[in-house]
Amino acid sequence: MRRTNKKKSRKGHCSVERAGFTLIEILFVMAILSIVSLAVYSSFDSGIKIWQRLNKDAPAEDLNIFLEKISDDLRNSFKFTGIEFVGRDKSISFATLVLTELGQRDRGLIVGEVGYGFDEERETLNRWYADYSRVYQDYFRTLTPPC
Repeated sequence: MRRTNKKKSRKGHCSVERAGFTLIEILFVMAILSIVSLAVYSSFDSGIKIWQRLNKDAPAEDLNIFLEKISDDLRNSFKFTGIEFVGRDKSISFATLVLTELGQRDRGLIVGEVGYGFDEERETLNRWYADYSRVYQDYFRTLTPPC
């Protein structure tokens, strides 16, 4: 609220007008502003914490996805004369059913080779695969899990 205080001089004349806020009004506005600022800060703080939680690495989830995928491939594996089971120190490959990418209408599972390996340099587990027609052309499609 704006108040005008007319101060009378010693002789009784109204000579000076003073306009301003009282100390209580200023303190009240400062209290309201600090409460609003605190609410805004806490909203931003909790939003940042949620964003950080969503964007942090989830190695347990990545490991579960990897184990589920290799389990699927091993369940679908079979002995095939053209593709041998090869197990090395840090990699493995075997015959299984893979998804073909000949075209949208021709998509389906066909015989192919799947391999898994550990890349020491990037410290990632990688999966690669090729359908039977591409196994002998050394054409493998590499799938790298997210970092």
